[in-house]
Amino acid sequence: MTMLLGILLILVSTTAYTGSVLLWAGASRSRAERAGIGLLLVVIGRMSGLLGVALGVLAWGFEVLALTRLSLTLARILGAAGLGALFIGARWLLGERLGRREAIGIAAIGIGLAAVAIVPPTSSSALPNADHWLLLALVLTPLSLTPLLLRRARRYPSAAVYALSAGAAYALSALGTKGVADWLVARHALLALALPLCGVVVGALLGFMNELSALQRGKVVAVVPLVLAVQTFVPIVCAPLFFAESWPSGAWSEGMLLAGVSVSLGGVVLIARSSAHVLRHAPDVGRLGA
Repeated sequence: MTMLLGILLILVSTTAYTGSVLLWAGASRSRAERAGIGLLLVVIGRMSGLLGVALGVLAWGFEVLALTRLSLTLARILGAAGLGALFIGARWLLGERLGRREAIGIAAIGIGLAAVAIVPPTSSSALPNADHWLLLALVLTPLSLTPLLLRRARRYPSAAVYALSAGAAYALSALGTKGVADWLVARHALLALALPLCGVVVGALLGFMNELSALQRGKVVAVVPLVLAVQTFVPIVCAPLFFAESWPSGAWSEGMLLAGVSVSLGGVVLIARSSAHVLRHAPDVGRLGA
């Protein structure tokens, strides 16, 4: 019952995040000449953008609650299920069409999700130490700041660069969110909450700014899969290394879990590759604001 509640919570979180992205896309495209902090202020100054922020915060709250009941690996894989709702919403609200590769990718994600749900990894409430948090920050923060560094060098980041940087920032936020959830479960010292919470705030802010710029320059159905690919891969790799998550024992269980994760990630990669191709050949409507 605990796992079923966790799955329900992460699906609600994913749905709320999908709604926030669609609202941000509409708000960001209304001011193509803005970028960075200026674009952020414009978006949150609009009712749709503000509602999107509220949905994003709500999504994070549900994700924290879900991670007190689920492993990080399972939560990240389930998060990919939101692509289906995203494509439907983008078609209905923004007129963006779903291609054959995207349809195959969504089907692969669904099949993989079913396999992972049968034999999910074991969750753990062990928090990384300060050195581990520092290592994660040193790797992911520079990747998150890539568009800013390019603009400082008078280069014009593409929508794909913004999307990949947003994914790196959101991965840092996702790892911090896992740390917050583990703190709630194990009731570690209050000081142990500071580092993961810092990761959540910094990652979410950088991810939000980069994602807005990516949505301003490219289609939702092309941008979000790239963001999600990085946001999914990084935490899954980090889960056994930093959070002591373990896979179930037994050849059948390990094989089923490995197959499920592989098929789901394969679906994300297929959609992300299609998205990268679309973004490489799309006109950069946001160059004025770069």
